[in-house]
Amino acid sequence: MAIEGMHRLQAACELGIAPILDVLGQNDIIDVSQMDIGYMFWPDCKYTAGEIAYECCGVGAGCYRINNDGTLTLVYESLISVC
Repeated sequence: MAIEGMHRLQAACELGIAPILDVLGQNDIIDVSQMDIGYMFWPDCKYTAGEIAYECCGVGAGCYRINNDGTLTLVYESLISVC
């Protein structure tokens, strides 16, 4: 699940561009203070990637499969708009 840059992933998919992804584990610690989603969390706190993914579940630009060449394929379109 993308926890930031959801619209950029959607654009990369539509344009056939392979994005550079930072893949995180469930327990990786994230500082949300510099992220677009920072308003959803307590300031000056750090969260695990799993906690952030749980809180952001259902908000996004869909679900994508990463192809062998690094491009993305939309496999599930989100019913919730973040615009």
